[in-house]
This record gives sequence, structure tokens and C-alpha cells, in this order.
Amino acid sequence: MSISPAGNKDVVIIGAGIAGLTAAYTLKKAGYRVLVLERSDHSGGLIQTANYQDFLCELGPNTFLPTAKPLRNLITKLGIDSELIQSPSEHNRRYIFKKGKLQELHMSPFAFLKSGLVSLAGKLRLLWEPFAKGPPSEQDESVADFVTRRLGSEILDSIVDPMVTGIIAGNPHELSAAAAFPKLVNMERHYKSIFGAMRARKKNSKTSPHGLLGFKNGMGTLCHALNKQLDPDIWHNVQIEKITQRQDRQWELRLTHKDGHFIQTTPTLLIATPAYVTATLLSSISPDCVTPLSAIPYAPITVVHLGYSKKEINNLPNGFGFLVPRSERIRLLGTIWSSQIFSNRAPDGYTLLTAMYGGASDPDIMEMSDNDLVKQIQSDLEQTLSISTRPSFINIRRIIRGIPQYTIGHLNRIDHLDTLLKMRPGLFLTGNYLTGYSVSETVLNATQAATETAEYLMAHGLA
Repeated sequence: MSISPAGNKDVVIIGAGIAGLTAAYTLKKAGYRVLVLERSDHSGGLIQTANYQDFLCELGPNTFLPTAKPLRNLITKLGIDSELIQSPSEHNRRYIFKKGKLQELHMSPFAFLKSGLVSLAGKLRLLWEPFAKGPPSEQDESVADFVTRRLGSEILDSIVDPMVTGIIAGNPHELSAAAAFPKLVNMERHYKSIFGAMRARKKNSKTSPHGLLGFKNGMGTLCHALNKQLDPDIWHNVQIEKITQRQDRQWELRLTHKDGHFIQTTPTLLIATPAYVTATLLSSISPDCVTPLSAIPYAPITVVHLGYSKKEINNLPNGFGFLVPRSERIRLLGTIWSSQIFSNRAPDGYTLLTAMYGGASDPDIMEMSDNDLVKQIQSDLEQTLSISTRPSFINIRRIIRGIPQYTIGHLNRIDHLDTLLKMRPGLFLTGNYLTGYSVSETVLNATQAATETAEYLMAHGLA
């Protein structure tokens, strides 16, 4: 093996998803020499936008909130604010398919109590929330147990279950409430009541912008901008054969690249790959880290884009889309009305829908053939949206390990992982398997990891 042609680097980042790209950009902008190594032939990880037959398809996240400050700050630094678009506020409406029809999920407590999503008994139980018993002491409570204890079983089945399965592909009976929904748990902790917390926050909050944000040319715009800033310090199609830490604490990576086999050294190593990949990378240098990393499961997800002529599908209500409770016995998790959110997602005269299947509650559907899956989709959409015609455009993407699941004990596993990392000076981790599912939370986590890396380099006089 020969010495890497990349030369001396202050930091090597493994993984060019949004976490790795953000960390690398933050460090490079601060003046550090970085090198990003990516196994695949593209950057961005699950954030990808593809144009199929003039349908603009998001293969990962579709939108983000205007209040997502870490992400908004990154976009401003990259100079791509002009690429942002905002959805009409009336298209923020969400629906739940319940009792054979779409029912709007109202955010206003008064409007919600008038809706038919829960029974009178369920509404009375909801009003009892301020008097609900407190959390079990020193116990990591599941999302299902937390919601049932505070809001009742009907809210779990009709509202929270479809939100958890449709948004993060999880099972509320397996997920940790404190890890997956820390804001809800903190509401209870500080206000002793979720309703009390909502009233206090509404009283003190400022008016926030309406509408969801995205990019004219899709979320891939963000990764393209980061990639442009980092080029030529990103290598794609790289296989990492071995990682070792020498006696002088320098990290040594043995790499296979299209141009040959190389040895790359660096004083700091920042790994921004999924938990299961990170476990493999650390198996020889920090085997104790493998156990907590391997205990983080990933839910499979199938994303299906469907294009219809507007003449054939003209009865969609204004909104973002709908979710389906598992109690409805429909395999469809939910559907996003992509071209209603942003009209340029479909060519003139057409509508683009994005349907989700699988998740922790239905992993077996990943084994279904494309033909059988299309039949399943047609059946589900006929039942939920009264669409009986075959779509003129279909694109199917299966992600075997899609979304990390913060199951019971997740926070303890991450704390244990942090303790183990302190025994490996110069090694840092980032990724959405640690804390926070959203793109903005991943950006925040990556920025913090980059800051810790820079502080280590300065403290040890290594840069």
C-alpha cells in the first residue's frame, strides 16, 4: 500500500450522508483540513431527489419546518436561501383514515374535541389528562405506555399509533418515550401536565411562519450544495479495509479506492455512518462499542411514488396527506400528497402521491414482489381515496434499513457509548441514530460533533 495522495488531514470523516457532510463543512469552514470517505457513488445518504418522467420524487425527507433553526442556519451559510419554497398554509392539514373515511387531525383542542376521531368516552378521558398519574420512577417508559397513561388508549390507537408508524416507521410499544419524544416527556416533567405545558407555551410563544419549507429542486439541493463546498475533499466508492490507532495516537486507515490501495493517517476520526456500519468499523479498535451500536434496530421502509392524471384523481382535499392507524387493518402506513404541497413536483395535468409501507409493524411487506406490491397499493388507495385507476407512473424504492429506532433503553445505550468513546481519544461519532430523527436535529448533532473535534485538535496542539 502507498501513502494516500490526499496528503495530511486534520480530520477524516467516514460517511457522506447529511451528518458527515455537515460536520465536514463546519470543520473546513473553520480552517481544518478534512477528507470525507464514502462507500457509495453519491453523497447525501437517504436524502436524494430524482426526476422520473418530469415527476420530482423525494427518496427521503420531503419538507422541514420554518422553525428548524440549525437547518435554516446551514442553508443561509451555504447561500441557498433563494432555492427555498414554502407550501400554502392550507396544505398543512393532516388527515387520519378512520372508520372508513378521511378525518382531519385538528391541532386546536376545541376543534379536535368536535371531531369524530375518538369517541365521547375517549374525549372525556382526554380531558382528564391534567389529573393523570405521574411517570413510573426510574423506568424507561414506552411511547404506548406514556400516551395511554396521560391521554388514554383511544388517543394512542387513533392518533399516536399512525403518527409513529407513518412518520418514523416505529412501533409505539417498543419505542422509548424519553428518547423518541423528549419534548412530550419534558412537558410532563416541568408542568405536570401536557395540556398545562401547551397553554403555557401558547401564552409565551411568538407567531411562527405558516407553511412547510422545501427546495425548488428537492431536498437533494442541500446535499449538492454541501458537496460543492467540500469538493475535491470527498472520495466516493471507498472501501475501508482496516482502522488502527498507533502508539502516537494517530489513526491509520487502509483504503481501497478506484486509483489503488492507500494508507491515510489523521489525528482525529469522525464516523458519520449508520449505527450498524459504525459497529463494523469499530469492531477491531473498540469492540466494547459494538454492543450498544448493534442494539439500535433500523425499521425497513418502502417508498412508492405514484403519478395520476388530474382528470382521474380530482377529489383530494387540501392538505399534506393522511396516516392510517394499524387498527384499520390496512397495510398502507400513509400517503403524502406531494404535488399539493409543492406544485412543481408533477408535470402539468398530473398529481404525484408518495405512499409508505413497511416499518417496524410490517417488515414482511419488504419481501413482496413489485407486481404484488402495486396490487396492494391499488387496493389500499381505492379503499382510502376511492382511486380505482392504475397510475400512469410508478417508482418503488425499498430501504431495508431505513429509520433508526429509539427502543426502550436507548438513552442508556447512548450514555454508555459516550463513556466508551472517552477511552478512545480522537474518535468521534455523529448520526441520526444518536438523538433526533429530523434533518435539522441531525445537522445540530453533526455541528456539535465537529465542534468537539475542533476543540480536541486545539487542546492537543494537533492543528
